[in-house]
Amino acid sequence: MLKFIGGDDDLKIYLHVSDLFGENSWFVVLKPFLFVVDPGRGSKAAMEELKEIVNVESVELVLTHGHVDHVYDLIALQPDKVYLHQSEKQVLLEPSYSLFDQFGINTACFAQIHFSDPSELGKAWKVIHTPGHTPGSCSYLLRDDYLFTGDTVFADSIGRTDLPGGDWQAMASSVARLTKLFREKPDLLILPGHGPITTAKYILQENPFFIR
Repeated sequence: MLKFIGGDDDLKIYLHVSDLFGENSWFVVLKPFLFVVDPGRGSKAAMEELKEIVNVESVELVLTHGHVDHVYDLIALQPDKVYLHQSEKQVLLEPSYSLFDQFGINTACFAQIHFSDPSELGKAWKVIHTPGHTPGSCSYLLRDDYLFTGDTVFADSIGRTDLPGGDWQAMASSVARLTKLFREKPDLLILPGHGPITTAKYILQENPFFIR
């Protein structure tokens, strides 16, 4: 089920939470485009629900990283474009890295996808490379108002670094990079890959990995 999050006359943001993983899939309507940030399980049905109330000409996927819970419906959505950081392709294509092997799912079809560089998303978007959870993890800043952080940052914690490709030192650098952004934009809304929406101000005050 889709939940309307907010927006304005030109922008609408909706949330779908996966029933299997508790993963947040974000649907960004920026006409004529529908951007799906991390198409987790159930995203296909959510997209069809959204299309009943919104007309869009193109469906484009924005991937924060390549783990199974964030890309489960990637193929099912039949996207026009898929944006993924160059360093993250290995994670998505290797079942033991993407964790698809734990579900017995063959990922050979992913090798046929043409991945677009996130820097080509358009002027409404800014990509921030935030490795640590995985080598190519990215956060996406939308119109200086919303930040989609995937599994890099949650309201009260940060992403794991003990999975294949994880790197604690890289995560620490990403946290430092985001700390600077959060101080500059305390009202920034943080839309993470799991858990509740929060603000940069809250994270700086309450997240133990950011408190100084």
